[in-house]
Amino acid sequence: MEHLFLIKEPILIVLTAIFFLLSIGQTIHTLMQSTQKESRLFAALLLYEVLILVHLLLGCNTAASALQNNGEIFFRLKSITIALEPYLWINLFTALWGLMLTIKLKRPHMIFELIVIAACTPACIDLLDGFSWLLLSVDAGFFLTRITSTLIFDFRHQTSSISRLSLIETVNKLPEGFLCANKRGNVLIMNDAMRNCLVSLGFTTDHIKAHSLWSELKTKEQAETNLVNGVPSEGIRLPISPFETRLFIQSDITLHRQNCECIIALDVTEEEQLNTDIERTNRLLAAANKELEHSIHQLQIVAENEALLTMKARVHDIIGQRLSILHRYLEDENPDSDTLEEIIQLLNHVIDDLNHEDNPEKQAELDSIIDAFHLIDVTIDISGALPENSELAGVYVRIIREAITNAVKHAQASVVSLVFDEQADRHVLTVSNNGLIPKHTIQEGTGFPSMRKAAQSVGGSFTVSSNAPFTIKVVVPSKGDIHD
Repeated sequence: MEHLFLIKEPILIVLTAIFFLLSIGQTIHTLMQSTQKESRLFAALLLYEVLILVHLLLGCNTAASALQNNGEIFFRLKSITIALEPYLWINLFTALWGLMLTIKLKRPHMIFELIVIAACTPACIDLLDGFSWLLLSVDAGFFLTRITSTLIFDFRHQTSSISRLSLIETVNKLPEGFLCANKRGNVLIMNDAMRNCLVSLGFTTDHIKAHSLWSELKTKEQAETNLVNGVPSEGIRLPISPFETRLFIQSDITLHRQNCECIIALDVTEEEQLNTDIERTNRLLAAANKELEHSIHQLQIVAENEALLTMKARVHDIIGQRLSILHRYLEDENPDSDTLEEIIQLLNHVIDDLNHEDNPEKQAELDSIIDAFHLIDVTIDISGALPENSELAGVYVRIIREAITNAVKHAQASVVSLVFDEQADRHVLTVSNNGLIPKHTIQEGTGFPSMRKAAQSVGGSFTVSSNAPFTIKVVVPSKGDIHD
């Protein structure tokens, strides 16, 4: 291969530089290919790329050797000299290996590449004789194009696909802490988030063992007194800082056919805050529940008192009416036996009347009151009619019963006048009697307060006139708080 010495020096310098740069580019391409296992025959393709790198290094050495000597020396160190020609036969192996891949992967576009590589063997170089510089130029030009395009493709593929490097980078950028160790406890992978968590907890991340780490995390959890507010946890929950809480979970995984121990640190700060808010809300609800129970108890007492007052009023009204009728009958100088039997029936039905609510038919109830007082010759004069509103009519009946009872009992009245006056803006009930006029100021007992309360329950007023005739007046506005 002495004819290589005949190539001009500028051409050899350019070729040496090009092959040197191509060797660097091919090295980068080979390393990037080693991080990907997506294609078939991964190991065979990777070996082929390594052989291409060897081919380019031989090309660089060949051009450099021709520049310094006659192109036959591969390596020289003082008295040691290694010939270049035997190493050029490696290109033949590279071509044959590439041909095998071309057939298996069905890539006919590799034929020209293989021809260029095979032409760089000693036999072809000797055959070309003085045109061997053309072979080196074609070889350099072809691989300049090939390596430039493959590097562009590699960098694009690196940004759009998953490789070993991208997986490691992704794990490193995860907000969750991640640590993976083999069964001996040696850490294989630990991302920045896990490293920061351990440093914040006071651990040293150099030469850390996974087994001892998990035990120390449990010890720290037991030492904490304000964890999760009593909420059970499926792992180890620790505060990393006043504003961050992490949940450490341990599991077993398989990595490269090797059983490994994995520890993950999840950020549960929001969940911790939510648990705190829930606990505070539960305390507020418990307090509100106690207040509600107290209020319900008070309402029950009020309701019982109201029911008791209502019952007292009914007892006073009904029994007072019956006793007034009986008292008037007993004072009669000529008692009638038939009237006595009817009065006895009224007395016998006192309990039944107390057990029943107010009669929904108010007119019938008013008629029964009038009939009862007729037994003792008390005349009830009526002008007008009960209001159509059932609530107001019930109030009127209660007041009428009490007023007639008082008139008969205290004033010895024999005639009671009832006047129902329905005006545009109000309802007026007037009850008067021909009984005795009180000589002193009226001392209110149970009757007057119960009548006044009944009138006020429908938004009305209650007034008493002691002048002759003794008169009770109830005025209820038409737009009062009355419900049908």
